[in-house]
Amino acid sequence: MRYFFDLTGAEHTLFDYKGDEFNSLNGAQDFASAIAQRLANTLSEEWAGWTVEVRSSGGEKHYSIPIREPICVAA
Repeated sequence: MRYFFDLTGAEHTLFDYKGDEFNSLNGAQDFASAIAQRLANTLSEEWAGWTVEVRSSGGEKHYSIPIREPICVAA
């Protein structure tokens, strides 16, 4: 099934018009979590407060995963 991964902020939404194919909703959720983590760990904090929203090809919203502050790991 095709799922879409929109990025939603307080004032803007960046729509995913291409989407990606996954065998299950769990696979799409894992992919959305990876997107959120990658954006949280960018050098800038411009994505903090945004969410990754997972929706089906029919437009049904399944998950909303927040993009949090970058995670600092001690060396």
